[in-house]
Amino acid sequence: EATARIIGYLASHSARQCGPCLFGLGAIGAACRRLAARSAQPDDLKRIARWSGQLAGRGACKHPDGATGLLRSALGVFAEDYAAHQRGFCLHRAPAVGRPVAMAQAVA
Repeated sequence: EATARIIGYLASHSARQCGPCLFGLGAIGAACRRLAARSAQPDDLKRIARWSGQLAGRGACKHPDGATGLLRSALGVFAEDYAAHQRGFCLHRAPAVGRPVAMAQAVA
């Protein structure tokens, strides 16, 4: 859910000067929101992975690179969570603490 909010924020705060930001980040953001809500379309996770690779290096600035880099990292680190959300499930409902649960427990 946090990744969907961040990608949505980045998509809405682009300069809206080129297609990758205007259309690409918006489409990725919409797919991320569906995944977070566990109401994904059948291939949303595959689309997100494909689109994030296709957008890298294509914008007039580096904004899409930063957004898709963050997203690709999250897809790798939280692969099981994304796969569960694609199927309409959530592996766990952790309280929002501003950092990963494992890190929050380690510093508590």
